[in-house]
Amino acid sequence: MTSRDAQSVRLQFHPEGLTISARSPEGSAEESLACDFAGPGDVLGYNPEFLLDALNVLKGESVAFEWEGKTAPGKLSEGSYTYVVMPVSLD
Repeated sequence: MTSRDAQSVRLQFHPEGLTISARSPEGSAEESLACDFAGPGDVLGYNPEFLLDALNVLKGESVAFEWEGKTAPGKLSEGSYTYVVMPVSLD
C-alpha cells in the first residue's frame, strides 16, 4: 500500500525474519516473513516498484538480498542474475 506521495516500503530485518511495511495517507499495511538472516537488525527503505521488478524476474524459492548500510545499494540475486536497487530515505 503506497501512493504517489509516499512511494516507499520499509524493510525491517530482525532475528525473527523480515517485516515489510508501508504507509500512505490512505492507510498502512504490514507483513512479516520468515527469512534466513544473520547480523544486527537494520531498517531500510526502497521504492516497491523497483523491488517488484526484480522479484518478477527472480522466480526461485529464495532470493539473496545483500546490503552494506542504509544509504548503500541493495543487491538481489539468484543464480547468475543480479539486480541492484537504490534505497530511499525513510525520514
